[in-house]
Amino acid sequence: MYLHSDETNVTHIKTSNNEGVFINFKDPAKSAGFSNKLKGSYLHQPTPSN
Repeated sequence: MYLHSDETNVTHIKTSNNEGVFINFKDPAKSAGFSNKLKGSYLHQPTPSN
């Protein structure tokens, strides 16, 4: 599974082992150190309707 937020410029990739990988394209150094609060706010963003 692959999700990207244009608002935060963060990408979340779920691996086949059900592990979450977060990539911060604004600051790659922060990619491994997301807080649970940031992860929660990113994962619970409303999806745009088409």
